[in-house]
Amino acid sequence: MTFTWEEAVEFCQQIAAGEVDLETMRAKFAAEDAAKERTAIRRSIEEAKRFQEELEKAGISYRTLLHLTALQQEMDGLAHNILLGFERGEGWPDGT
Repeated sequence: MTFTWEEAVEFCQQIAAGEVDLETMRAKFAAEDAAKERTAIRRSIEEAKRFQEELEKAGISYRTLLHLTALQQEMDGLAHNILLGFERGEGWPDGT
């Protein structure tokens, strides 16, 4: 909620006068937060399932991907470029 100064003063006066039930308001906000969280979880599940399908197509597990990612991050830039060249069919720079 956003209030102007006057609206905030009026709202505080309503609370002080018992015209606003704070417990009901808290319950409403909690329900809204829970609904947002459920929506976010559903979206994330769908995203994870789509990614898992791609991993299955590649024939690897997520753990394998994480392991390979860690190894790739340990390579220096030159090793990275050499491997790209090898993948393009250029062979190894030392002729092996």
